[in-house]
Amino acid sequence: MRLFMLSILNKRYNTFFLFFFLCFVSGLAPCVNAQPLEQITDEQWRTDIDFLYEQLLKTVPDIEDRLSEEELQAKVTALKLNLPTLDGVQTALALQEILSLVKDDGCDIYPFQEVLGSKILPLKTYLFADGLYICDASEKYSNLIGQKIETINKVPVANVLQAMKAFSPADNHYFQTYLFPFYWQIDTWLAAAMKTPMAEEITLGVASGQEAVVVYEEVSAYIKLHRQLASHRQLNSVSIRHESENYWVEYLVEKQTLFVQFLAITDNKEGVSFKQFVEEVETAIKTLEVSRLVIDNRYGGGGNGFKLKPFTDMIAENEGVNQRGKLFVLTSRATRGTVLELTSILELNTKAILIGEPTGEGPNMVGDTKVIELPNSRLRISLTNKFWPTSWDADNRSTIVPEVKVDYLFKAYQAQDDPWVNAVLEYEHIPIIIEKTQYNLVKHLTGKYSIAGETIDVFEKNGQLFATSKRRMKSFFEFNTQLYPQEDGVLSTDIENVSVLYKIGANGKPELSGINWKGIDLQINS
Repeated sequence: MRLFMLSILNKRYNTFFLFFFLCFVSGLAPCVNAQPLEQITDEQWRTDIDFLYEQLLKTVPDIEDRLSEEELQAKVTALKLNLPTLDGVQTALALQEILSLVKDDGCDIYPFQEVLGSKILPLKTYLFADGLYICDASEKYSNLIGQKIETINKVPVANVLQAMKAFSPADNHYFQTYLFPFYWQIDTWLAAAMKTPMAEEITLGVASGQEAVVVYEEVSAYIKLHRQLASHRQLNSVSIRHESENYWVEYLVEKQTLFVQFLAITDNKEGVSFKQFVEEVETAIKTLEVSRLVIDNRYGGGGNGFKLKPFTDMIAENEGVNQRGKLFVLTSRATRGTVLELTSILELNTKAILIGEPTGEGPNMVGDTKVIELPNSRLRISLTNKFWPTSWDADNRSTIVPEVKVDYLFKAYQAQDDPWVNAVLEYEHIPIIIEKTQYNLVKHLTGKYSIAGETIDVFEKNGQLFATSKRRMKSFFEFNTQLYPQEDGVLSTDIENVSVLYKIGANGKPELSGINWKGIDLQINS
């Protein structure tokens, strides 16, 4: 998937930002013979707008399910009419607003291409559960580090966040809050969102009651800044820093916890390949005293989803760690792309407990980007062009909600405390007790069923009942779960908010009637 989507917690934040900018800046050569945007005529802009409109409809998969074509057409028509009142940069940002209708961050304008001339504040901020804080700053503004921002040009942060959503393409609110600390700091984006003239500086109101004026600078000043979010590339209790690794593993001896972090599902430039890494994790599980396996997907994004199956199968088939209370997956609002696919597959095929924040996109996602260049303005625009499902066609969730919620507060950041890991260590599993009489009834449900276009196999193994569906070509969707008699007509599963439904037939035996999947009723095909 998008390899530049590593992490602004890595995409997207900290090291990801660096990778993000390398793709946006150094990876994109200046446009040949590009005119300044101010010199593009209204007629040329109309040609560019029509070209983008056509490319959107042609390139983005299932776009009709992601937006209203009538709303898209209305936005396009309004922009054409307003062209005489807009300058070149304002027109470009109006295109970004149109792209936001697609609700996917893969459809966006690269913010630091030369023709835009964008600058950014030399600050690193993050939107914690208790507000927007400055985590790092250039030397000139080092006195602001640790300050909570309450107003931006005298406008409350919450209002700026709401306005910025129209210019930050994303699948859901959670990822928009993740992108916010980046986009609000760009002069062109903030001016467009707040409908104010371009400025060379900004006034921040901080919690101490003071105001600070910060001058916009080139993106190079921003790249130099750092922000160490919880356990990003390094466990607090371990001194090793995994700076350039796409995946890594550490063993916490005192906690008997194996901690695996995925930043991208692609081979490291140096060291072990992804395949070898999977073998290393398997060896560690077999040879160490592992009371818990923690799979950290908080800071990940891109890679190759076809590499995942050996890892997910290994975890699912290992009865030592694939148990409730022993297997945990950490999520955040930055969990996206191939690492989101990993998260979804583990949720649907293991007894993993998801801990953290709702993810940055849902289980059925679009990805794999194509870069287009508008014919006159030479603006470079990214469009997604592949569909990667990890759930039913009917599953239109835009996020995966974890079973255990985590709030990341600024004081935890300051102390380099990890509330996700704390939640893992504090988790107490309550075993499910199955009444023998209930099981004797539902074991008659074994057989193959067709539900919503998928073949479901219900079978008995070692005195337990399971349901499974195998993946098809060009899909990562499969699930495997134990079934537990919950109440009359309902079997619970290892998957949060998923139940298998049955009824008693005329012969007195149970008959499968469907599945309630995250609130969606899926019926047996007749």
